[in-house]
Amino acid sequence: MQWALECKIEIAAPPAAVRAKVSSFPSNINTLKLITSEFLNFTETPNWSPNGFIEKVSPIPPSTELRLVRNEPIEVQLAMGTFKSTIVENIDEEFVWRASMPYIFTGTHHFRFTPSSTPGNTTFTQVEVFTGVLAWVMGDSLVARWMGIREGTRVRWEAFNKDLKAEMETH
Repeated sequence: MQWALECKIEIAAPPAAVRAKVSSFPSNINTLKLITSEFLNFTETPNWSPNGFIEKVSPIPPSTELRLVRNEPIEVQLAMGTFKSTIVENIDEEFVWRASMPYIFTGTHHFRFTPSSTPGNTTFTQVEVFTGVLAWVMGDSLVARWMGIREGTRVRWEAFNKDLKAEMETH
């Protein structure tokens, strides 16, 4: 069984500008790497999204440089915990990572930057597909709703999306 969660928002800025806003990663070796034509500026995320879900992304091992290439291992620190992940895709339209406890619980997280139906704007979308024997906790069963993990995740994603929109539209 698989479950998916999706949150999207319209941003009054072109996709390249939205992706560029989020364009460098901090590492836990106290250096910053500006990654042109990449996205996710986690060095600044706490400044413009204090209530969002992404806190830090670091290379594995910590002494290496974060390159953001396919199959690169990364550590993703989220509001709900820290996960060892792997970069699945990094193209202009989409950035994807996957965290997994094989067969138990796997989440594949997509950040999408697509042109909006409004010229010059972006539809920013986060989608995560959950699989594995514990994927049901992200579903909509009575027990899953009672646990609140799906709803808590959705609320944090929406906060991040709204913060990104506000940052892009005011600067």
